[in-house]
Amino acid sequence: MFSHSVSFLILIALVFGTLLAATPVQAATFTVTSNLDMVDTQPGDGVCATSLATCTLRAAIQEANLSAGPDTIVLPADTYTLTRLVNPGSNDVVGGDLDVAGDLTINGSGEATTIIQAGLTTDAGIDRVLEVVSGNVVVRDLTIRHGNSLPNANVLDQDGGGIRNQAMLTLTNVTVALSSGRLGDGITNAGTLTIDNSTITENTALINNNSSESGGGIYNTGMLTVVNTQIVANRADIGGGIANGTSINTVYRADIRNSTIADNESNASAGGISNGDVMTIANSTISNNDSGNNGGGVFNRGDLTIINATLSGNAASRDGGGIAHFESNIFENALTLTNTTIVSNTTNVSTFGGDGGGVFAGPNTSIMANNTLMANNSNADGQSSDCSGELVVSGVNLLEAQTGCMLSGDTSTLISDQDSRVAPLADNGGPTLTHLLLDGSPAIDAGDSTNCPATDQRVVERPQDGDDDGTAGCDIGAVEIADPTP
Repeated sequence: MFSHSVSFLILIALVFGTLLAATPVQAATFTVTSNLDMVDTQPGDGVCATSLATCTLRAAIQEANLSAGPDTIVLPADTYTLTRLVNPGSNDVVGGDLDVAGDLTINGSGEATTIIQAGLTTDAGIDRVLEVVSGNVVVRDLTIRHGNSLPNANVLDQDGGGIRNQAMLTLTNVTVALSSGRLGDGITNAGTLTIDNSTITENTALINNNSSESGGGIYNTGMLTVVNTQIVANRADIGGGIANGTSINTVYRADIRNSTIADNESNASAGGISNGDVMTIANSTISNNDSGNNGGGVFNRGDLTIINATLSGNAASRDGGGIAHFESNIFENALTLTNTTIVSNTTNVSTFGGDGGGVFAGPNTSIMANNTLMANNSNADGQSSDCSGELVVSGVNLLEAQTGCMLSGDTSTLISDQDSRVAPLADNGGPTLTHLLLDGSPAIDAGDSTNCPATDQRVVERPQDGDDDGTAGCDIGAVEIADPTP
């Protein structure tokens, strides 16, 4: 009888233990209570606690890395400065940057009030601010600044001044600013990165007054999506705003939508954007970027599609004030423009070329244009220069000045040598600045409606009867003029 009772108790214990072992660890929420940079006393015990019995951001990440997750860190309004100069550049969260290795959400209280910084200034930054090593990570409502990965001894660890992502990262309502790195002063991405409703600004590496190699704002060698975001006032040697790398064996893809790339600079090519692989730019404005060589707005050696976009006020010291398109030495590449407005771009130095104020197609390349408007662009000699090189036209396009263009395709519908009647760059509704068509513009209702996007850059419905003649037609360029008598 006794032996049966013992056996039964043992069986119950085994079953209960099995059930406990099969129950997953619950997701944890850690609320930070101190802005000091201190480590957790017992990482992995599920309790965020330093030797002062507080919960710091570093301690919370230590616990989250050892939790099954997904976990959440609540980061109240404050400034959190990294000070632990221990193994900078390593993937050890004990010191240097904040290394995340698991599924985690970090929720701040607002970009203006929750700030994580690697030092009091960029020069004083002890490392980059954040590195995502593994997992699916979401960061919201905060600012990351003063990251500096350049002092790291290993040159391969100098990428990503503010953030380096090697896994999956989503930034929402985040500002990344005032950071320095070798590739990607603001952010370098080798995984999957989504940036939504954020600002990437004033990132540059000033070493002997030089900037980083590529990607002042963002350097991408993975999958990048940028939506509703401002990438402004960054600087690099190549790709002041964004640089999308080149790959032989895989695809580096960048998708930019409803965003502004403005006031960025490059010492060499690509003041705004450099593309070496696959990129789509839609419903976005690229303006007032400056290149020390080719491609003031965009420099392309990959496959690039631009649709419902505006390029305005960009400048290049050599060729392609708005866009410079060159042959890839790795794969056959192409550039396609659909309902794009290219206005008031310039080239500056005639000594080195200075061709194609609007767009420049290099040797053995061509640019395909449909429903695209080019106007008021000029070359280094001050002459009108909407394009230089081969332009393959389809649908209906408007070029104020054909000088320098080698036109091919269906040229019978081309509109040229007419005043485009385009208003200055301004807020005309929608998330980005655009050039509105003025009354009497030859671009109104003149486009090819069979290849017309469903909406314009501002997400206004296309086509409409903008000239009020009783028939709706697609406007040439990025903006659709509404029917004056709907």
